[in-house]
Amino acid sequence: MFLWLTQDVDGKPRFLTLQSPYEMLGMTSRGLMPRMEKSDAAESFDEYLQVGTDGIMVDQNGKAVYYFQYIDTTFANFMKKENLTDPAVVRKFDPDTPFPVGAVELKVSWKVMQPGDYRSDMFVMNGEVNRLVNRDGKIVIDPTQTDTVQLGLVGFHIAGVVKGHPEMIWATFEHKENAPNVPADAGPDTVVSNQDWTFLPGRNPVSKL
Repeated sequence: MFLWLTQDVDGKPRFLTLQSPYEMLGMTSRGLMPRMEKSDAAESFDEYLQVGTDGIMVDQNGKAVYYFQYIDTTFANFMKKENLTDPAVVRKFDPDTPFPVGAVELKVSWKVMQPGDYRSDMFVMNGEVNRLVNRDGKIVIDPTQTDTVQLGLVGFHIAGVVKGHPEMIWATFEHKENAPNVPADAGPDTVVSNQDWTFLPGRNPVSKL
């Protein structure tokens, strides 16, 4: 699935030809939004856009990591058929209802490229990101302002429905320079790597990770 989604189609990866949830809802996306820490609490769309400084993933340059979602036609058609774009319907919907086989949802993570970041093994494209602003001492998203930047692909999450399995199967891929692997026998003082990584400075012990 990963290879198929990243296969070249008219000069760009296939996943970029899929529609976004915004398109399914008849909305216009105003750019990518920073990736947030996961929350166990239910959140409305507006609350989702309000991100505190402790909820934004940043790289070594202090730049927010942005993401975008994509869905295939099978996924979108099921949502429309069941009217799952209506929150009232979703609240009453049977949670055991399976999505159709072949439905796919993606979440793709991007870093804002800086001088010195460019590598031959990283996919880079231009894109719009929502600008972050300081309001009352909190860093939040301003959906009315966007910046055009160059983005490097650092994470790729695939969720899909396969025959004979009631739940979506998740697969996660990340760029090989995101962070080092920590050995299973590493102690708190073990220095995992001497090199700097996209999301981790080198020459630090495990206790600093």
